[in-house]
Amino acid sequence: MLAERIRPAVYAEKVPFELAIWRVPGEPIPVAEALAAAEYTPFKVGERWGTPWSTAWFRVSGTVPEQWAGRRVEAVFDLGFVGDWPGGQAEALVYDAAGHPLKGVAPRNQYVPIAHPAAGGERVELLLEAAANPDIRISAAIKSGR
Repeated sequence: MLAERIRPAVYAEKVPFELAIWRVPGEPIPVAEALAAAEYTPFKVGERWGTPWSTAWFRVSGTVPEQWAGRRVEAVFDLGFVGDWPGGQAEALVYDAAGHPLKGVAPRNQYVPIAHPAAGGERVELLLEAAANPDIRISAAIKSGR
């Protein structure tokens, strides 16, 4: 019931974002530097975005459809989560276009509020600082030589 009816009903309509990525050559990088960086390249959903323990910044942009006026709108991000547990894997901190932190994204907390209610036609500009933390159960097995 959960998989077949409830989860599909939570987000009845979806529109994709435009995505660009900057794979950070070193870290940490302050948000002001990420906002000013020119090294962003187009990114497609499903591409690999980071090696274990690396950081990538995503520019996320889109427009709320006009027909969504009056409705609650959220951005939903899946960073490639490998399971339904709260941590020990990829995570992100989401900023607005001015560099103010908005909310964290993790396996059990993937949404970011956009509007409630939406006017329709709003431009959405977000910046995600994503950490490619590997599944620590797998990391522990590799480290111990198993």
